[in-house]
Amino acid sequence: MKYSIIISPKSKNSNATVHALRFIKSILKQNHHYVSVFFYGYAVKNAFVYDSEWNKLIKSNVSLMACSTIAEKHFFDSENVDYVKLAGLGQWMESVHNADKNIEFV
Repeated sequence: MKYSIIISPKSKNSNATVHALRFIKSILKQNHHYVSVFFYGYAVKNAFVYDSEWNKLIKSNVSLMACSTIAEKHFFDSENVDYVKLAGLGQWMESVHNADKNIEFV
């Protein structure tokens, strides 16, 4: 099964990123084929803060993308993180189109 997950919390105090990380870890234990994660809004910063946890996931067929517009406004050189790709909403929509299930964490 292919999952497309967008993390777009309404505030910077949201636990959406933590919940998404737990969910992704649980579905990977069930041998799902592919997971695409798009960090949007306040979640973009979390893509770079929780680097050790997210970095472990890319070895499990997980693609991580952060909104390029938000990352460029708030971060310098994307914090030199190489496991999170900067992407636009077009790439996110492509992952939605190719997925069997789409989930949003707010």
